Amino acid sequence: MKLSVVCTLALFPIYVALRYPFFLLPLHMDTGFYVSNHTVCTRRLDYSRGWNARFAGCSKVLPEMFYSVVYLAHGGEAYKWWSRFYYSIYNYVCGVLVGVAVAWLTDGSTLAYCAGLTAYCLLSSEPHYGVYFESGEQFEVLFQVAGFLLILKGLRDVEPWWLALGVGLWMFDGFFVKLSTLVGVVIWMMGLLALFPGGLLALLGVGTLTSAMYGAWILWNGRSVWELARAIVGHERVQGHSVGLREYVTQFAVKTGWLARQVVGTLPLIPACALLGMWTLRDTTVLLLYAGTISVTYAFQAALVWYYAIPGLPLVAALAGSGVVWMASRGVVGWVVIALLVSLWVAWHVTQSYGRLLARGLGSLNGYAWRPHGSGMAERNLALDRAAPELRMLVGRQSVFVFGMWNQAYVLLDASYDTPLVSAARWLDMMAPGWERELNARLVEEPPRFLLDTDRRLDTRALTERLGLEYEPVGCWEGLGLLRFKGRVAVVERDTSCEPFAPKVRKGGAEGVAP
Repeated sequence: MKLSVVCTLALFPIYVALRYPFFLLPLHMDTGFYVSNHTVCTRRLDYSRGWNARFAGCSKVLPEMFYSVVYLAHGGEAYKWWSRFYYSIYNYVCGVLVGVAVAWLTDGSTLAYCAGLTAYCLLSSEPHYGVYFESGEQFEVLFQVAGFLLILKGLRDVEPWWLALGVGLWMFDGFFVKLSTLVGVVIWMMGLLALFPGGLLALLGVGTLTSAMYGAWILWNGRSVWELARAIVGHERVQGHSVGLREYVTQFAVKTGWLARQVVGTLPLIPACALLGMWTLRDTTVLLLYAGTISVTYAFQAALVWYYAIPGLPLVAALAGSGVVWMASRGVVGWVVIALLVSLWVAWHVTQSYGRLLARGLGSLNGYAWRPHGSGMAERNLALDRAAPELRMLVGRQSVFVFGMWNQAYVLLDASYDTPLVSAARWLDMMAPGWERELNARLVEEPPRFLLDTDRRLDTRALTERLGLEYEPVGCWEGLGLLRFKGRVAVVERDTSCEPFAPKVRKGGAEGVAP
């Protein structure tokens, strides 16, 4: 026990040091979904006024609470560093639970615990596994690993209520962190009932209680189940993905191949140890259920996004830890191999993080971290990050609304516009049909003091001629344009159905639209 505590305390500063360069990375475009416009405007938490309550089924409560509290404590430029530091502490607790899981699955030794903790910390410090940017998946891991431990205990003690509590944690995660997880929870329930039919009553009881908590939360926020379902279907269609079994199977194959290429491209020593762990473990039934649950969830999510794979990290790390325990049991040769693997991984990681940062600057590190999604997103994130200090002074905490996808501007500028729409972007067509009429009516009623055009698709002519709102350019920063409200102009009739965020680039160019 004492050795486990020493290992836990000693590894933490090393873990933070490995992650530190990535604390400096620019924010990315999911920031606005977790720190709502209402929170930025009022400096208060009100979950019913943000994107998640309106369009995400009142879920993602815990990520929104976490990042909103960080923003309120360290808003503006400091948010970037502190949000990653605090999340690292959260993620380290997840690593501790993974270590406990490895100990329970193997010989129960301190070595097994330390191997699991270390494997998770190293694996989750790789930027290509999506652990430096806001996402609901980051917060799923703690509940899922804790639930897995309870399920494991319930099976070993033949105690149905432990099983039910474990599945209940997965359900709680689905309702209050990421709704798509509920699809995978069905695998847990079916598998556990096959292994332990006597657990039906307990599973139904805990499931009913958890569902009732979520239902009460929906009512508290003034939403309905119909709104929830429409938003989920819209989310799946954003990527042009038809909701059907054949399409999901095809997309799963595409995503799996894409993910495999990312794994191979990041010195996959830990996944290799996980393969060894699969071979050495005797009883893998519960782990197969775990894998089935996260795989079904991964298949359900249509978008080609790296952080959808985050729930798989504990499973890979636990198997890798089991592989390390087996190698250590081989004696001196095994320990030499372990030392070599750890040294190679650390050398690779430090070269890609500190090496890039010190030799070629933040731009190189930023490009490396965003490599799976190409250079465009990385460059725009960095451009906004560099322009933020000057933009923040110009805006001066007055109201500002973003046209385009880079809604992290609200946190960086410490200013926003009170609307749950986050920003004007074309993917809203699927998620929030009629969003342009709603936005235009809001703009006419109370024009924001500033508009920030991040995609160069703001049609100022439509704003002036059809909404009667005149904005003048303030400046341009690497393609980012800031406009200031000049005043209202007379129009024959305000047309709230117009599209000030241009649906596509027009031939020959147009005023306020990228040529």
